Amino acid sequence: AFGKQWERTRGATARNAAGLDPGLAAGLQALGESLAADSNGGELGLTPGGADRVLGFLDCAQGGTTPEMRRLLQMLAADGGNLTDPTMKELKGAARAADANGLDLGMDPKLQRWMLDPGTDPASPQPAYPAMN
Repeated sequence: AFGKQWERTRGATARNAAGLDPGLAAGLQALGESLAADSNGGELGLTPGGADRVLGFLDCAQGGTTPEMRRLLQMLAADGGNLTDPTMKELKGAARAADANGLDLGMDPKLQRWMLDPGTDPASPQPAYPAMN
């Protein structure tokens, strides 16, 4: 009951998992549910514990994680719910790669167009600043 975006995310996860082994698909759905609960439906961004669970899932499911994915997860976890320019640029690149591989991104169509458009990338990324509490 986290709202429309969460419903889009759940639907995209189910569609992306449709061709997977049923156990792997169930694990992916469970991971998504735990990440949503951990971050209050995405409001808090990816938590450090959530990033660790994603890495564990990927390590188990595919035998490892690329350095680029590890870096992106670390950046997302460090930023929490307030993404910095460098993190957004990395995230947008990952979204373009996922889209090119045929994955459903589970986004509002306007947001998806913005995410996939390199012309909307931060022009000159600023250094990441620690979250202000």
